[in-house]
Amino acid sequence: MSKIIRNLNIFVFMFFFITGLQAKGKYVIKIGSNYSNFVGENAPFKPGITAGFGRKWKLFKNTGITSELLFNTKNILLRNKSIRGFSWVRHRDIFYSAAFLELAINLNYHLIRYNDWKFNMSIGPSFSLGFLNMSKTTIISYAHLSPEESKNYHFDYFPVGANGYSFFEDNSGFLLNYSIFLIWKDFYLECKYSRSFFKIYKIDAICIDRKLETIHILIGYKL
Repeated sequence: MSKIIRNLNIFVFMFFFITGLQAKGKYVIKIGSNYSNFVGENAPFKPGITAGFGRKWKLFKNTGITSELLFNTKNILLRNKSIRGFSWVRHRDIFYSAAFLELAINLNYHLIRYNDWKFNMSIGPSFSLGFLNMSKTTIISYAHLSPEESKNYHFDYFPVGANGYSFFEDNSGFLLNYSIFLIWKDFYLECKYSRSFFKIYKIDAICIDRKLETIHILIGYKL
């Protein structure tokens, strides 16, 4: 419970801090797709949705700050993963699907300017709050193992108990984001890479214990 309260406090603090920053500057809106994976996995790409708005303003000649509020859905499919049991092994397809609200603050830098074209980059932290779990698993096969087979078997993941697990608590935390932008007048194309500092611990009583990484491809417009 204390972790949930801490996550809510961080989210509320960043929300009011960012809305305070929104008092000046230009509005930006963006929408696009994202592709997520667990660090260390080679899962097939399953697209999600990223959409949001923010404000940006200039600090110096070539630098500025952007504050954003984003909505993300992230989907990851882990195929045919072996789950350890006491005397058995189950192979499952694990589909992680979740929705997040994300507050971000980024430092922008103008790398190249040519007439109406600009090439920018940005870096900054964000706080992501998981609020909707749509994950599921499907059993593919089941087999009994002898003690010797169980000892030598390479299992992908291990089962864990359901007690003490909260999706809201274990799917919220900080991320670090890197972006590059191609800008023409008030339109821009953004490619963003984000990586979480927190780990997704459990899906359907299966211990995942891995960090998330996501690539976003977005189009935006400055109002």
